[in-house]
Amino acid sequence: MITITDTNLEITLKSLLQRNLCFTIHKKQWRMGQLLLFKQNGFYLEFIIKNNKKKNEHFVVPIPFEVINQDNKIIFSYKLKSLVCNNNKLIDDIRSLEPNCRSKYFDNILEISVV
Repeated sequence: MITITDTNLEITLKSLLQRNLCFTIHKKQWRMGQLLLFKQNGFYLEFIIKNNKKKNEHFVVPIPFEVINQDNKIIFSYKLKSLVCNNNKLIDDIRSLEPNCRSKYFDNILEISVV
C-alpha cells in the first residue's frame, strides 16, 4: 500500500490548506476554490474545495509519480518519464500497451497554483 504520510507530498498539501487554488490540466482551468481538506484513499487523493459559489466540491486525483514545487505552483507529474526515470525503452513499452480507457492524467501534468 502506498502512503503519503510524512512525505514531501503531504507537507506540500498541508501548506495549501485554506488557500485559494486553481487546478489546471491540459492548460485549461479545471477546478478553482479554497482547499478545505485532503486525504489519501488508496491510490488517490481526495480534495474538498469551496468553490466560487460557496459550495463544497469533492473530487479525486491519482497520486502523482512526481511532485515539483515552484514559487506559487505545485506540479503533479503523471508523465511516463517520471514513472520510469527517463528510461526510453520502458516508455516505448508502456506506450505500446493498449489501455482499457484513456485517462486525462495519462502522460500529463496537473498544475495547482495559489491564487
